[in-house]
Amino acid sequence: GIDGVQTAFDRSEAVIFESDLSPNQQPSEDDKKFIQWITDLFRNPGPEYMMPEGTDYRSLLEDSTHFNVVDSILSNQFQDREYWKKTPKYWFVKIGLVFFLATRQRQILDYVLYQEAANSGKTCAYLEEGKDVSGGLITMFTDMPGLDTLSMKMQADSLYREIRNLISGETKRKLEGFYKAYIQNDTCAMARYLASHPEQERDKNDAFMLKGRNENWMPVIRENITQRPCMIAVGARHLMGSDGLIAMLRREGYTVEPVVSKPSRHIADFEYYKNHLYLNGNVNGKPLRLVFDTGAPYTLCLDSAF
Repeated sequence: GIDGVQTAFDRSEAVIFESDLSPNQQPSEDDKKFIQWITDLFRNPGPEYMMPEGTDYRSLLEDSTHFNVVDSILSNQFQDREYWKKTPKYWFVKIGLVFFLATRQRQILDYVLYQEAANSGKTCAYLEEGKDVSGGLITMFTDMPGLDTLSMKMQADSLYREIRNLISGETKRKLEGFYKAYIQNDTCAMARYLASHPEQERDKNDAFMLKGRNENWMPVIRENITQRPCMIAVGARHLMGSDGLIAMLRREGYTVEPVVSKPSRHIADFEYYKNHLYLNGNVNGKPLRLVFDTGAPYTLCLDSAF
């Protein structure tokens, strides 16, 4: 499990979720519009998503191996025999939506935590309503300035690389690495993962999905944490960086420290040589050695690869 979650839960009187998870919660009008937009996009894409006349993926992807990969995935996995009529941007939107919707369906941890909070008699509070997000999601999926500046050929090449990463398992491996870093509370490793995404799209997505939402959440968080001990249950990305909730809370004068359920115990890797004790380890994947001079009362040195 994630170290400290049970401790934080036990200490809290309220749990604050991103949105309402109660079973009787009905979709908002904006949620319905978002669902309708997805339905229309998949069934009848607009002219902005249609290939220019005389252009197809075979001509855009000069490497036949690349074309065969795109052709196989889009015609078979996505079951669209006329995939070639749609632009790479359409497929970027559709692939992104498929993964987004799958992620929404797999938010099991949120519902388990909600049920535990309800069963424990804790107050459940919510940071936003569905209408705060749904309209912005449409903009996020359709507004791709980084992609729009590329030629159709370069867009097709980008689409091939995206599909290749998906089928090779590279995307899954990165997600697993991100999850492992999250479990280990390694925010630096998580930040490196996020930095591997294309900068223009990452900046645009972060501006809406992270910074903007975090700023909107802060008054709700502030109001709740001044009334009672709270556990704030949000996605990991909302916690990191200068626009993360941790940094925002610290800028307002709050003390934010990790909650550890119990001291970790492990056998240290050490060496002893000529009155010096060397403790070996690593930080962010780089080797680190703590050097203690046993002949001096207060000596501590760092011997590392930084």
